[in-house]
Amino acid sequence: MSEWKEKLGARRTASEMRVTTVPLVEVGGGWGMQEDGSFRRSDNKFFHMSGLSIQAKREVPAWGQPALTEMGSGVYVLVTDEACSRFLVSMRQEPGNPSKKGHILLGPPLQSSKSNYEAAHGGKKPPRSEFYEDGRMVWLDAPKDGGRFVTTETNCNRLGILTLPREEFDALVPTGDELVMTRDELKEALLTGECNAYLRESVGVAILLAS
Repeated sequence: MSEWKEKLGARRTASEMRVTTVPLVEVGGGWGMQEDGSFRRSDNKFFHMSGLSIQAKREVPAWGQPALTEMGSGVYVLVTDEACSRFLVSMRQEPGNPSKKGHILLGPPLQSSKSNYEAAHGGKKPPRSEFYEDGRMVWLDAPKDGGRFVTTETNCNRLGILTLPREEFDALVPTGDELVMTRDELKEALLTGECNAYLRESVGVAILLAS
C-alpha cells in the first residue's frame, strides 16, 4: 500500500469525531432564528441561511429554496513546487465529510472561513495561516456553488496558489495532518474520491497556471 494511503487510513482509524443530526432548534452555540427571518449566529459570524424566491426560465418558471451566505471571504491555499510535480495537502476533518471515512478527506493545507481565520470561535487560528500572508501567492476569485450559496463582492472565496522553489519545498516539514504527494499520487486520490472540492479545484488551477 502507498505511504499516503497508509497515513490517511491511520488518521481515519484514529478519528474520534462523531456527528449526530439534530433539529435546527437544538443546534445551540448561539445559532437560531433571528428577527430578520434568517437562521444564523447571534454575533453574525460564519454564515447564515435565508430563503430565496426565484423566477427564471428553467425546468420550472419559479421556485423557492434556502441558501447560505458566508460572512466574509473564505480562503484556501495549495502549495506546490516549481514543476507542479509535488503538493502539500492536508487530511482535513469536517463534520459533513463521509462518516465511513472518519469525516476526513484530503484538502488544501490552508482552508478557512474568514470567521475561522479571525478565531471568532475563540480558539486558535487555522493551521498554516502563515501562507495567507506570503507575498508570492497567486490569488484568484473563486465564486461559491450558486445552487447552494449566495456570492457577493464581499464574500467571494479566495483561492491561492503558492509555488515554492524546489529547495524551499524540500525544506517544508509536514505537520501530523499533512502529506507531501506526487502528481501521480494526487491523481490516484482524485480518481478514487479521496479529495474534497477545494483540493480538486485548486489542483486544476495550479496545473493550468504551470502549463
